[in-house]
Amino acid sequence: MIEWSEIKNHYMKPEVMNEIIEYSKNRWVALETSRLDQRIFIRYDKEKKPLKISNEEEYKSLFVKFSYLKFRTIYATINVYNEIEESKLKDLNNIKYVTPIFDIDGTLEDFEIIKNVAEIIVSYLEKYGIYKSVYLKWSGRGIHVHINEKAFSESLKKYHPLDIAFSVVDFILKKAKDDLEKEISKAKGKSREFKVENKIDIQRVFTVPLSFHRFLDYVCVVFKPNDI
Repeated sequence: MIEWSEIKNHYMKPEVMNEIIEYSKNRWVALETSRLDQRIFIRYDKEKKPLKISNEEEYKSLFVKFSYLKFRTIYATINVYNEIEESKLKDLNNIKYVTPIFDIDGTLEDFEIIKNVAEIIVSYLEKYGIYKSVYLKWSGRGIHVHINEKAFSESLKKYHPLDIAFSVVDFILKKAKDDLEKEISKAKGKSREFKVENKIDIQRVFTVPLSFHRFLDYVCVVFKPNDI
């Protein structure tokens, strides 16, 4: 595992900083580190304010406030909020958009199967008319298939964004179930179960682009469907 100084240097690169700031705007942010094999998840500062990154100043302040924890991973919510305020984070009316995300989680031994599963999900999304709004993230040990949260028609405004995101992921996973199970059955990795899940809920977070994995020395890379 690489040293904190190298991790921090990575996060201070302008291209990394800009990518993370752009993705994290109006999302509730979390940091992760570990102590004695226990995961430590930080979602608030010492003043009990929820963490957020809307500009370079806020981004760099995380490294001033929390460098002592030597955190590795930065996460952001699937929710895009109108306001990042503690009193409003559970207010459904404060959620402006929600990013639908399919979570594919396996082991590096099953790297090819992870890619094949992602390809199946993308093919089903394309079948139902969603393609240009799809992007993927290699998380270090799996793939997250995203749909841009602004992709949905104005006619769906009568539904809450959380309901839309959950329903889209659920619908595609059900339609693709047979193809997915056939591919997943080929997985041989023994260190963890191969899973494809719908994890949409009100406080769900996922790794931000170019963040380090929580214990593997890989960073989260974004790519397009035709680059699978």
